[in-house]
Amino acid sequence: MPVERKKTTVRSLNPDLRRACRIALMEASDTFSEYDIYSRIVRRGSFDFAGGNAADVAKELDAMVEDGEVWLANNPALHHWQRTPPKA
Repeated sequence: MPVERKKTTVRSLNPDLRRACRIALMEASDTFSEYDIYSRIVRRGSFDFAGGNAADVAKELDAMVEDGEVWLANNPALHHWQRTPPKA
């Protein structure tokens, strides 16, 4: 079950990476690990990691959780994120 976080307006670590994460998350309605999102971003070429890796994605996704943009679904082995559904 996704865990909702309070909206606190956390500053993005990297606005371009945040945009790339949003795009990757919009591709499907499932939850994704940072590795899944990283590979989607690399495949699309929507962000140049220049030595970065999936850990950078996880940090940005954590900031997005704090801003209420995504849900964090905890799994004992991995964190998985999902887009926050639009408010009706």
